[in-house]
Amino acid sequence: MTARSVSKVKDFGLLEHGLMFVLMRELTEKQAEATVRSLRAAWPDWNELRVSQVQEIVASMKSKSDTTSIASARLTLEFLQDVFLNNHGFDLEFVEKDLGAGGKALASWPSLGIPGAHFLQWIAGAGVLPVTAGLVRVFDRLGLVERTTSYKKGLDQLEKLGPAKGVGALEFSLQFGIVAEKWCDARKPLCHDCPLVEECPTGKKNYLDWKASQERLAIQRAKEDERERKRLEAEAKREAKKKAEADKKAAAEAKKREEKAKLTAEAKKEAEAKKKAAKKAPTKAAASKPTPKAGTKKATKKVTKKATKKTASKPATAKKATKKPAAPKPAKKVTKKAAKKTTKKVAKKTTKKAATKKASKKSGK
Repeated sequence: MTARSVSKVKDFGLLEHGLMFVLMRELTEKQAEATVRSLRAAWPDWNELRVSQVQEIVASMKSKSDTTSIASARLTLEFLQDVFLNNHGFDLEFVEKDLGAGGKALASWPSLGIPGAHFLQWIAGAGVLPVTAGLVRVFDRLGLVERTTSYKKGLDQLEKLGPAKGVGALEFSLQFGIVAEKWCDARKPLCHDCPLVEECPTGKKNYLDWKASQERLAIQRAKEDERERKRLEAEAKREAKKKAEADKKAAAEAKKREEKAKLTAEAKKEAEAKKKAAKKAPTKAAASKPTPKAGTKKATKKVTKKATKKTASKPATAKKATKKPAAPKPAKKVTKKAAKKTTKKVAKKTTKKAATKKASKKSGK
């Protein structure tokens, strides 16, 4: 959007002009003007429109694209909400009474911004050069004016730099108002992106500081990247080492399992061989015994007859043994000796008793 694409509409008030300016972010000037007229005719008042839904407003948008119509409807609601919250109504005629205070208030509305405030200031001031703090700040940083909060002093200084009235004054304020809003922020200016950085002493200084800070950040990022790279390499080495150890352990376990399987297989083979050998052994022993020939049948018969006779004679001897048991012989010599011993003991006892009696008699005398 350029300054020449905006013009004053005769039957529009400040509110309609502000809405038209906001809609021109998505629509052309003719489409924006036609949309404002359509909205004004479709709703009884602006507050009813403010509390409406986007889907209800889309039908009044004079756009061929659905996405553009939806975006324009949202811009409409945002602008009306800003007006209501900051003004507690929909009358913007307070700007005509005090251009300086009115412009300052309008510049703080998100939906309008500094360029929108300049446009409404220009409408309310009958084409006089708009003046806001943002516009003064841009030229102050350019070194062309002195910073001031007075609307009159700012107007006096800015009138020397550009057109003081008319469409030229609007174009001047709009273009530098865009610079103030996009790049020349009061606290954090983006001088490295500003188109006026080469002509702005403050911008050059800020740009050099920004460039130095970017270089420092680049060095810091490089160091951080290097640290991160080393960390990742160390982590990769640790992981590789862990994997190698795990692979080695798995290989050792697999080898143990293989050896165990071999041993068990060999043991099974040995057991099977022993079983086979045990099965074959009786057959070999039987094969080693001589088989009786046909000619020796008579000899075998005689041997069997003798064996039967012997077995038959054995029980008879056993019967004889049971009929006549052996009686023990009397031990005569042992009894004679025992008798002699007992007689000797008795004689000794009697002699002792006699001796004791004699002794007792003598002691009694």
